[in-house]
Amino acid sequence: MILQTIINLQQQQLRLGRIFSNEDYFIDIYFSSSNITTTNHYFDQNNEEETPISSPQPTGNEIRQLQIENDQLYHDVAKRSEEIHAISTQVVEIAQLQNELFDNIFVQKDLIQEIDLSAVASNDDLAAAIIHIRDAIRNTAQMRRWVIFFLLVMIFSLLFLDWYNV
Repeated sequence: MILQTIINLQQQQLRLGRIFSNEDYFIDIYFSSSNITTTNHYFDQNNEEETPISSPQPTGNEIRQLQIENDQLYHDVAKRSEEIHAISTQVVEIAQLQNELFDNIFVQKDLIQEIDLSAVASNDDLAAAIIHIRDAIRNTAQMRRWVIFFLLVMIFSLLFLDWYNV
């Protein structure tokens, strides 16, 4: 049962992995160009590591199996590294786009405030124009009344003068 696999270089040897068999025992597997060594580790009652016990050299079949596992682990790590690089590139692009978006929002904020002020001024001007138009309509109606009254007075005056001269 492999619970944790760690790949790193350690003292000119590549550590292929660590196999935990239970809570108080694990095996480290190392690979170098010449051989593969395994080291058994035991924990004492205080969960402190005791001295390692070396085990016999693995067979050729075990070496091939460990090499295959090592290749698979290396390809998995390389693939994940590429995926992480792609994700980090995408995160950087997203951050740049967000910066551009915030810059555009700040520029638009000023424009929106100007448009808002213009709209408020236009509404005020429109309200004043409506008041002036009402006054003009009222004044026009009053002027018509005075013109009609003047014309009627003149007509009756002419009729009276015509009647009086007869």
